[in-house]
Amino acid sequence: MANKRMFSKQITTSDAFVEMPVSSQLLYFHLNMEADDDGFVSNPKRIMRMLNVNEDDLKILLAKRFLLAFESGVVVIKHWLLHNAVRKDMYKETQYRDEKKTLQIKENGAYTELRNDSVTLPIHRLDKVRLDKNSIELPLWLNKKSWEEWIQYRKELKKKMTDITIKKQLKLLSEHIKDHTKIIENSIANGWTGLFPLNDNFNRYGTGDAQRVLKKQKEDREAREERETSAGDSEARKKLNEDIKKLAKDKTL
Repeated sequence: MANKRMFSKQITTSDAFVEMPVSSQLLYFHLNMEADDDGFVSNPKRIMRMLNVNEDDLKILLAKRFLLAFESGVVVIKHWLLHNAVRKDMYKETQYRDEKKTLQIKENGAYTELRNDSVTLPIHRLDKVRLDKNSIELPLWLNKKSWEEWIQYRKELKKKMTDITIKKQLKLLSEHIKDHTKIIENSIANGWTGLFPLNDNFNRYGTGDAQRVLKKQKEDREAREERETSAGDSEARKKLNEDIKKLAKDKTL
């Protein structure tokens, strides 16, 4: 196995890559360094412990498909062949030939799974559940308890969760996997019917849903203040008229 590894900027400077937490990026680089000449890594969890990163970082790499996983626990670097071209006289084929047989190489040089039922990804598979009449596939990284609370909360508000709504909300949560539980809790606590990135991401989503929520809150607050002001003015006018009538009555006497 070669002692040197290379990285393609096409991958490591992509938006999908740099948007991941730094800890996930660190894990990716170390997994590349530990991979064999075909990009397979047999001990991802040992490397995680060595780096003091958690399971979420591995799940993010799998969810973003920078890694592909197998039932054996082995993972492979999806874009390995874009990163490295090992010289034939130094190349040593992986010992994980059974896993390698379940892969094919796309035109862009990336690994992908063969279309057959024998390829199962336990870390990245989707759990199918039923919500009312909707058949929804939930990713494994999703906090099921928080999601169920969110579904129940929407039911209580009589806000139907359609397949389109669920897919959009899961997509947003997948972009913030580490914070997705807090995002759900934040929306419930604020009485919102949608899911929005946390406050520290508002600038990044300045023209998105989060900003629209802030705008709506501001408009509601201004409308409430205007109503209170109008009510106060009306009360003041009423009192002034009463004082005038009383003064006129006193002069008559």
